[in-house]
Amino acid sequence: MTRNLDAIWGSCADHTELWALKRDVLAALSYEFEFPSGRRRVPATELMR
Repeated sequence: MTRNLDAIWGSCADHTELWALKRDVLAALSYEFEFPSGRRRVPATELMR
């Protein structure tokens, strides 16, 4: 099953500010997933690869 993980929204002055905010947010977020081998915390930046 596919589910949305999270959502962020807001406003930025320009695209440069938007990309800086995205970089900072992704660096701060992580998710925990249950796998057959156990629980694993995955940084949001790893999910963007």
